[in-house]
Amino acid sequence: MKKSFYKIWTFFRSIKDYIDGDFAYENYLKHHQKFHKDEKALDKKSFLKNLQNKKWSKINRCC
Repeated sequence: MKKSFYKIWTFFRSIKDYIDGDFAYENYLKHHQKFHKDEKALDKKSFLKNLQNKKWSKINRCC
């Protein structure tokens, strides 16, 4: 029951992330703290701006 709830919750958070980026930022902070402790983490606004730039700076069509 707990695993199922967690999977459903994670799915809905990932949809919400697509809209506002909260889940992605939380994951970024966890990763950053674990692997890049000596570097300063981006603030949320900068992270979201980079996320949008990465998403829209490449060709997003097939032809």
